[in-house]
Amino acid sequence: MDYSISTIQSDLRNLEPKDFLVKYILRSENWYLSEYIKLPDNKVFKTMDEMKLIISKHLGLCFNNILMVGSGKIGCSLSPKNLFRKFIAESDKYPESDLDIAIVSSKIFDELWYDLKIAKYKQSISNYPQMTSSIFRGFINEWDFSDIKEIRKVWENKIDMTKKIISENLDI
Repeated sequence: MDYSISTIQSDLRNLEPKDFLVKYILRSENWYLSEYIKLPDNKVFKTMDEMKLIISKHLGLCFNNILMVGSGKIGCSLSPKNLFRKFIAESDKYPESDLDIAIVSSKIFDELWYDLKIAKYKQSISNYPQMTSSIFRGFINEWDFSDIKEIRKVWENKIDMTKKIISENLDI
């Protein structure tokens, strides 16, 4: 797949949003695995599947409800704040990029939303307007609850072992 910024920009202008989503996010091609760590095509799909299996097992999710998104998926950011900024491994000028994983789960969403509502009554939450804006748009970013110790600790306990296994088994 052509991951050049010019191709991505052209596709943003010319493809229907659904077609862009399918081509760059939903399909199994993966910039990080094929271009950055240089896995052969036959290993890209297997590695992505293995990562999704690990995550689904440890979080109790359906395999198909896990997606890699962001600059690791296509090689550059689509965020308006960092539009088309390339994936960065290490740099003095920019913060290091990370791999963004979207987890589509109404169960986890509902649990986190409930915990966030309870936390609101127990403490002042500095980013409450931003957090509720995300929730009402249908998603929760883990940074929304990074300052809420109880929720952060539970979430980290769920994902720390997952991250460790992915790192050890897949070298990601």
